[in-house]
Amino acid sequence: MTKLMGRRRTVQGRTALPMTGVVTAVIAVAMSLTPTISSAPALAAATVDYLRGTNIGWTPTDEQYRAFIGEVLEGTGTPADTSTAAGNVAYNAGFWPVSHGFLLDLTWNASVAQGVQNLGAREPHGDVIFGMSQGAVVGSQYKAEHPEGTGNTFVLLENPNRPRGGVLSSFAGLYIPILNVTFNGATPDNGDTTIDIARQYDGWADFPTRRLNLLATANAILGMVYVHGQTQTELTASDIEAAKAAGDGSMYYQQHGDTTYYLIRTPLLPLLMPLSGIVPSKILNAVDPVLRALVELGYDRTDYSQPIGAKLLPSVALGANNHPAVVAAADTGSAAAAVSASPARRAARLNATTRPHPNTLQENANATVTPATRLSGVGRRGAGAASPSRPSAPGRGSATTNQTGSN
Repeated sequence: MTKLMGRRRTVQGRTALPMTGVVTAVIAVAMSLTPTISSAPALAAATVDYLRGTNIGWTPTDEQYRAFIGEVLEGTGTPADTSTAAGNVAYNAGFWPVSHGFLLDLTWNASVAQGVQNLGAREPHGDVIFGMSQGAVVGSQYKAEHPEGTGNTFVLLENPNRPRGGVLSSFAGLYIPILNVTFNGATPDNGDTTIDIARQYDGWADFPTRRLNLLATANAILGMVYVHGQTQTELTASDIEAAKAAGDGSMYYQQHGDTTYYLIRTPLLPLLMPLSGIVPSKILNAVDPVLRALVELGYDRTDYSQPIGAKLLPSVALGANNHPAVVAAADTGSAAAAVSASPARRAARLNATTRPHPNTLQENANATVTPATRLSGVGRRGAGAASPSRPSAPGRGSATTNQTGSN
């Protein structure tokens, strides 16, 4: 009996060993896989450094502004980490004397210069630099100071330095004393990937080419009020994607060099926006296409990368993209019809060699002020230059960083 029990113990022991070995082997295999999984390198996205616009009017909270940044980066397909408060490049963002700090704020040129200095102090490389309005001017000036490139991606919204349409580019060479505002020309192409987004008829970034089209000029001025600041709450990723869907070379989406230009359609002309809520929407929607065709005669949208001087009247032979009927069709939801109209003529216009325009930030930064560069006593200076007509007041020159919002 004892022998039998001994045999059973032996058999049970022998049968138990293989099971223990299997379990041990499984654990060993699992442990050997663990280092391989944990050591796999994670793909690093870009850090977002952001600059807000001028502290004037309503300004979003920092959390709201970062949500807005995420919406834009999603719409453009720009790979980046989720923006955090640490990415805020603080600067005065002033427009003396009308911004939030009134007489204590910096003048425009001094504020832009401070933003450029603070951005440079971070020594960004491989980052996404996001700027809205005055923040876009800071980004443009930073690019101008690095003609060899910075290795960053720039996302500029409602950019007053937008080569064609930006108000600082459209009137390049002008200088407003006392306010200390230099119209310093176009955002340069320094080899850095750049995305430039403007909403249609925002006069800061989409000013008409033909100044004698008073309808277009008045519409753009109203757009400064009714379109510009609202971008931070109204622009969506879907709007940006819709602009791209219109196709490269259209009035809504163009790629030139290292810069991609978006024009986001404004559903209602700023001329008609003051009447919203007073006049029935059906009437406004019926009038809009007619007025829009006339307003578009004030624009040349063939190439957003080329600055263009003021024109008084439309060209004698209008291209397909500029014909009122085609523009009206595009702006009432048939962008594809506008793109396909006279494709050969449109392609010829888009591919035509255009003489480089001198009004760029890089060239303006090195320009010497002479009597020949003055218009009625108005000189040309770089974006960060102080006005020679008056010294900086102590209260303004020493203004502390007070950046809380953008418009």
